[in-house]
Amino acid sequence: MPWKETDEHNRKLFDALSELAREKGALERLAGAINADERAQASDRARQGSKHKPRNTLIAESTLVRWQEEGLSRVSNAQSHKKRIVFEFLERSADFCTELFRPLSGLPAGLSEFAALHGEQLGSVFSSDLAHLDGVYRMFRPATHIERLSTERIQISRLKIETVGGVTRYTELQNMIDHDHPNFSLNGQDEGLVMAMTGNVILLGMNNHGFESRFYSAWLCYPRLGSGEKTRRLTGVTFTINGTQARRGHLFVASRASEPWDQIEMAIVRPPHERLTDDILDALDFGGLETLLQETHMPKSR
Repeated sequence: MPWKETDEHNRKLFDALSELAREKGALERLAGAINADERAQASDRARQGSKHKPRNTLIAESTLVRWQEEGLSRVSNAQSHKKRIVFEFLERSADFCTELFRPLSGLPAGLSEFAALHGEQLGSVFSSDLAHLDGVYRMFRPATHIERLSTERIQISRLKIETVGGVTRYTELQNMIDHDHPNFSLNGQDEGLVMAMTGNVILLGMNNHGFESRFYSAWLCYPRLGSGEKTRRLTGVTFTINGTQARRGHLFVASRASEPWDQIEMAIVRPPHERLTDDILDALDFGGLETLLQETHMPKSR
């Protein structure tokens, strides 16, 4: 669980440091591992904000030794943000296996046995370097919340992909008013993992409301992964997982945005629209493009 400034967590942290101190050099190695850990660095950057330069040293070996040698009272009086970095690192680090190590907290006990048997296959979906996906995108897909209009309208949401500690994650935000039905609004956020499987980029996550999951399979990644260039577009199919009724997939396009995350406009729109270029409409298989262009005298963007 995340660090909390409580007597219980202070005691657990002190006990973990005392356990490690029994091995010569363990606290020195722990300080080095924390200072090199991307997730710990990201946590410290978030605390400091954008006005401070990143620190080369998050925690010094001498600090850990002092906490351990001077006892629980010394730990209790230490800076909380430093204790947070150490505590949360030990929770997820198998290399420093203390009583704080909780890799499967809240998950079925049998999962560890399954992971041990199939660790190589499970690890393979995270073995590709997906950092070139990192960034913000516009996510285009049919607006399917009103099924009878799903072939007429396109939803534009925000997608963010980021790699932390060797694991790539995504967040998708949908926050928009349906102007065809002003009393209906979409307001949700999905979070999940990004993986590489059998040539596809897979996004699998759950809605923050807890009643819906979403699955994306991008068979087209441009430029291709491994080219050394940042990904500019993902194209594939998405499924919403909710309830027991039959579901069909819908095509999607995620296009890298030049704007910051909070400036990407989210909306439900009908073609033609300035954001719906020909190649996006073609990728989404929206029919009647030529007719729409002729009727509105809108020039083709190619």
